[in-house]
Amino acid sequence: MAADECFQQFGGMRWNCSLLSRGNKSSFMTLPDYLPDGCKEASILKAFFSASMTFNVARACKDGQLPQCGCSRREKPRHLPAEWVWGGCGDNTEYGFKFGVGFVDSREREMNYPRYSHELKIMLSNLHNNMVGRRTVVGLSKASCRCHGASGSCSMKTCWHQMADFNEIARELKFKYENLPHLVKFNNAGTNSDYENIDNDDNTQQQPATDTSSNRPTRDTLIYTEPSPDFCEALTNTSWPGTHGRQCKRGEPGSEGCDLMCCGRGYNTFREKVTERCRCHFVWCCSVHCSTCEKYIDVHVCK
Repeated sequence: MAADECFQQFGGMRWNCSLLSRGNKSSFMTLPDYLPDGCKEASILKAFFSASMTFNVARACKDGQLPQCGCSRREKPRHLPAEWVWGGCGDNTEYGFKFGVGFVDSREREMNYPRYSHELKIMLSNLHNNMVGRRTVVGLSKASCRCHGASGSCSMKTCWHQMADFNEIARELKFKYENLPHLVKFNNAGTNSDYENIDNDDNTQQQPATDTSSNRPTRDTLIYTEPSPDFCEALTNTSWPGTHGRQCKRGEPGSEGCDLMCCGRGYNTFREKVTERCRCHFVWCCSVHCSTCEKYIDVHVCK
């Protein structure tokens, strides 16, 4: 789920969320060989994996697939009218959140990195971004309601706790990726006095400081500690192939446009024949009949 959504969100960008590492599909727990620890792309991968773990466990609890958990026990939101019934079987984001802390974060926390070390800086960054992923799942959850009453009058409603579709969660994480703060610098990593505490739901989480005190990251802001490659060219001794041969959109100003995708190298244009459904019409009753048409389109490919 996480890999598919990540590729859907980033597939048209210069970095397309490729998880291929030395010919094998890498897991989210291990970064692809071409990504530096602590870079922007590493931060979004950590958040995606953490969010998907929370989402899948919360939904599995609701569906009765896990013996150790069941429906959500979240209290009725105060904004719902008193006469509405808080019931049904909601997504158990409480358990999914706690499971994620125990499972996803444990690999980071078990490492006893020395104070002031680069490894400790990366670990703290990963823990923060893991939490952002989980908090995004919880933050987008809401009450879902169903009407009851004679003739559909909706005189009464039954409501329950429900997560957003994971596609919506993925879009929100991409938004956070595109709105990252400045490169984060940790102050004397490893000493509690050098951090502000973030009021997280499990335990206090040490917060890094950004370059300027006026632009500190929040609990819901992705952070990164290392610069990213530009991804234009193949990276030596890694599986990253560069953007040569990638399709682009001519005239588009965004990340999918040929100017950005091709890194100024230019592009070639080819004519390609495609087939599509056409001349569709409704036939009583009850089907839609379509013809198959062929047409030629321009395909632009980076040099």
